[in-house]
Amino acid sequence: QPPASISNSNNNPLALLTQTADALRIASIHGVNLVLFPELFLPSASSPAFISNNNVVDDIKSIDRDGYELNIIGNLCAELGVACVIGYAEKKHKSEGGEEDKNGIFSSAAAFNSDGSRCGNCRRITNTGTAFLQGHALVETIPISIRLSTLDKVEQEVRVGILIGEDVLVP
Repeated sequence: QPPASISNSNNNPLALLTQTADALRIASIHGVNLVLFPELFLPSASSPAFISNNNVVDDIKSIDRDGYELNIIGNLCAELGVACVIGYAEKKHKSEGGEEDKNGIFSSAAAFNSDGSRCGNCRRITNTGTAFLQGHALVETIPISIRLSTLDKVEQEVRVGILIGEDVLVP
């Protein structure tokens, strides 16, 4: 049985983490090695189209790339032996400087190996009328290697490119 609809979980990070755990658990039971979650799934399951059309980026919650929410996802991946890529609204890190956009938000994706270790973080590079900050095209387009573990615990590595939102339209 698939996880419940996320519509009842908006702005409830604990409910979203529970649904993430359910999805990863189901994947593990069925031998799925890699689970992909939608853009901006954490922390509020906001629709990218809704945010773009209503320009409410200032109203959505964001999380730190080193925050507990993503650490929980990594722990779940390790416990269940499933790799994942999960979209989230990333709070601009203090180390990145820039006073003019210090409260800015990136549309990002965190990638986890099946042992729970983080293997990458990508940011959306396109900005088609949204208020999201843009990642750097050179950095965000580098392929990521994700380690997968099969049911018999044989590890394999796959190289993936992560495209967020309208990044697929960039030549």
